[in-house]
Amino acid sequence: MPNSSGAPSPPPARYHFILSEYRSHILGGTVISHFAHWRYLSRLRRLHPESVTHSTLFRLHGVAWGVVYLGVLSAITIADRRVARSRFTSEISKVRAG
Repeated sequence: MPNSSGAPSPPPARYHFILSEYRSHILGGTVISHFAHWRYLSRLRRLHPESVTHSTLFRLHGVAWGVVYLGVLSAITIADRRVARSRFTSEISKVRAG
């Protein structure tokens, strides 16, 4: 399928197929690793969220975790679109070839 400049899009890389195929495992692994990291930190440091200095730390780490989730979801979405687009164009070319 051509892009906005009219040139055909390059085929998706191998990691796009991997991200597209194992998206639920990757997202689940991200959630589990963040939970395990939070449990590790809560046992190691004994942070109290009501403390002013710790509330800033919690806020900063919450934003960082949000950025990681956004990055993982964006990478999976882009991979899904590229793989679907490549499959669609290969089916169209098969139909056109007859």
